Amino acid sequence: MTLVDHIRQVIDQSGGSIPFDHFMELALYHPGVGYYMNDTIKFADKGDFYTAPTLHPIFAKLVSRQLVECWHNMGAPTPFAIEEWGAGNAALSIGLLQGLLNDTDAVIHYTIIERSPQMQSLQQAEIQQSLSVELSLGRLAVNWVNQHERQMDSFTGVIVSNELFDALPAKRYQVHSGRWQELGVTYRQTSDQGRLQWLEVPLERTTSAVSWLNPYLPVLDDGDRVDVAVSVQELMQQMASSLHEGYILTFDYGDTAPEVYENRQFAGNIRTYYRQILSYNPYERVGEQDLTTDVNFSLLLAGGAAAGARNVGFSTQAMFLEKLGFLDEVRRLQQLSFQDLRYDQELQTMLQLYVSTGLGTEVKVLALAKGDVPDRLSAFGHQTGARERKGG
Repeated sequence: MTLVDHIRQVIDQSGGSIPFDHFMELALYHPGVGYYMNDTIKFADKGDFYTAPTLHPIFAKLVSRQLVECWHNMGAPTPFAIEEWGAGNAALSIGLLQGLLNDTDAVIHYTIIERSPQMQSLQQAEIQQSLSVELSLGRLAVNWVNQHERQMDSFTGVIVSNELFDALPAKRYQVHSGRWQELGVTYRQTSDQGRLQWLEVPLERTTSAVSWLNPYLPVLDDGDRVDVAVSVQELMQQMASSLHEGYILTFDYGDTAPEVYENRQFAGNIRTYYRQILSYNPYERVGEQDLTTDVNFSLLLAGGAAAGARNVGFSTQAMFLEKLGFLDEVRRLQQLSFQDLRYDQELQTMLQLYVSTGLGTEVKVLALAKGDVPDRLSAFGHQTGARERKGG
């Protein structure tokens, strides 16, 4: 049975339609065949998309600098405990660990929270290949925990994630005659083929369910669409609850509300990626293409606050990297490129982390702190907290 056949069966068993977040969960995470649960290559040149760590190693190097400061802020503990949620192909993990081992004298206990067995296997192979010596010397211990099996015992340390929340299942709503209406998923069979498509959910089943969303939004017109993953708040609360003392540092596409919705001009922000091609049809190549949606950082702020975590920084990825020395590396490569044009090619790739046409402004960075640790972090300069919006 194909993944589409399975989804069709679920739709039939559910009375003819399912919420979009249920479809997205199946498309991305159904065991064995969901996008993140199968063996296809996801990242970089041979995959469907790039992330900051796969674009250039300077990203992990600079994030590592911020973690070193967190370590000092916490009193230089050893072992130093770090959790990374959703580690992708382990490019960020490897860069962070190399930086921490070079710039601290701590024993590093690194835990990767990962729900995909396929991703776990990939990460284990990459880390073993890159850090076999460090693992053998006893200064580094790495272990894996399935997200759904993680114990909620609190720890002291740092939690890191990159493009975690934008892969959580989202719902789609639209305005109809001044009221909210949910868009679900159905399957239509024609004479020669069938296809998945949007289905308007009756208004009476939607309006009260999303009244909580109104404070996050400006005035909307009929037909405007909003995509929101409510579970991002729940997951951030879970992460912050697991932290006794320390920091949470997360990178993701999106913004605080209402800007996160304005940025997509109310057409909805569900996007797909397949072999580096951006599209907006989630019903093509189900299980073979990535599905993502912008993150409402106001929900992350609310989730962290509910578990006692306070805001200590919010910025674009570009400003975060700049504060940690990105432009010094730019100048270094510029000088080298006068002698060897290969460095200019590297520079152009690296700048995609920084420029507005790349990841520089699309990706935001949020830092939360919990317990008796300093609020000041170098990556956020004199900033004392994240930008908050009504409802956040």
